[in-house]
Amino acid sequence: MGITQIIDPFYKRLDPNSYRKTFEHGQLAWVPTAYAAGLPMIMEVDRQSPEDHFASVFRVRPMTDKDFRKRPKLPIKLLNLGETEELVVSRCKLRPAIILLTSPARFPDLLEELKRTGKAHLAHESVAVIPLYSVQKEDSDTGFPPVMIARIKALMYQQFFICPKKGSGLQWDSIGRLDRMFFARPIFPCVQPMPYALSDDGLLILTSMLRILFGLGTSQAEEETFLAIRELAMETLPERAR
Repeated sequence: MGITQIIDPFYKRLDPNSYRKTFEHGQLAWVPTAYAAGLPMIMEVDRQSPEDHFASVFRVRPMTDKDFRKRPKLPIKLLNLGETEELVVSRCKLRPAIILLTSPARFPDLLEELKRTGKAHLAHESVAVIPLYSVQKEDSDTGFPPVMIARIKALMYQQFFICPKKGSGLQWDSIGRLDRMFFARPIFPCVQPMPYALSDDGLLILTSMLRILFGLGTSQAEEETFLAIRELAMETLPERAR
């Protein structure tokens, strides 16, 4: 029950001719997502010999307080590591995610100058990515447990957002981790846009939760709508989850 029954439709289908070309606010997509490891891992690289300009010796180890400090390093071709830079290693997985568009200030009059001075990255635009994680299934212990799922559907946790598989193209019910949101450029390899996006009502709930999570508050109209929906969702919460 919860908001998955109150909000109908939860998604909208996108134009098949355009959904791969440009993202829409709230669109679903498969995105490479790094695992949130407890301690980042460093790949320490070096040359086999001073005459070899390619990295040929390496080891992966936990990060220490001695990393990211200036120390002499032989330059390695294709890496371009600075004196205080390190290679951070992370496992990644292609996960479904919600794409949220940003509205950065634009400065077209400076683009040519930025390109000429090697600072074109200052004009790069990004999207916010909320990765989705699966719920626990009958034949597996992994994923969000049933009690938490019931509470998430009732909007009890502002850092978790339910994404039902019905009408979305998702393989299973999923939970959006707002607390693991990250930013990325909208076009990069391996991203697979999906022809679905959150409906207006679904987006209203999600953006309200984000504002609450970051302590930004909501407009009076949005707050009244959110609280009304949460009150209805709480009424459907099973006794075992209260």
